[in-house]
Amino acid sequence: MVKSREIRYYVEDYKSGALISRIYSRDMSQPPNLDWEKRLRLQGYELIAGIDEAGRGALAGPVVAAAVILPCSSYPPWLKLVRDSKE
Repeated sequence: MVKSREIRYYVEDYKSGALISRIYSRDMSQPPNLDWEKRLRLQGYELIAGIDEAGRGALAGPVVAAAVILPCSSYPPWLKLVRDSKE
């Protein structure tokens, strides 16, 4: 069970042709950082995809989902301004 102030990371690796998944967690009381992205870059990954959804589901209204894919080699200057709306 995930604590209310904990964020979950779900990492999928399709590079080898097989799906490998793991769940990592981090306490949300810590400021956002790029630790996981840096670790994945050191392992040879070139792209990182982030996804999120907003809404209440089909019974209570529409759901909107979005994804963004960024290169691991450099990050745009605006990335440090991105925040979770629940914070």
